[in-house]
Amino acid sequence: MSIDKLDAAAVETADLVVTGSPTHGFTVPQAVRDVLEALPAGILAGTSVAAFDTTVKVWPLRHLRASPRLLRHLRRLGGKPIAPPQTFSVQTRNPQKSGQINLLLDGQIDRARQWAVRLLQEANRCRERK
Repeated sequence: MSIDKLDAAAVETADLVVTGSPTHGFTVPQAVRDVLEALPAGILAGTSVAAFDTTVKVWPLRHLRASPRLLRHLRRLGGKPIAPPQTFSVQTRNPQKSGQINLLLDGQIDRARQWAVRLLQEANRCRERK
């Protein structure tokens, strides 16, 4: 679901919340932070959570990325991380020249699918332990 549609009702009954965003200015975009900060404290208590971001692969400061910060936001809301934050690499092209913006690099969609499968397996294990 798009972040602009996220509200308390959307996450209250979730078994797994995965949040992702591009890395902008070494961090989470302000619009994403605003939505997460507006959620009630403790709303994710005991909920399995994970986070990912996208960033340019050749970017020299790619260790300064959004996903660890996203995961901290989810933890503050009571979420229980079930996986380390992930980064998926994109290439940026001038839309006037190519018509393509922020494309995932080759192999990244497969990495994302594999990560999603692992998240679902771990979330199921956590739910079974409850």
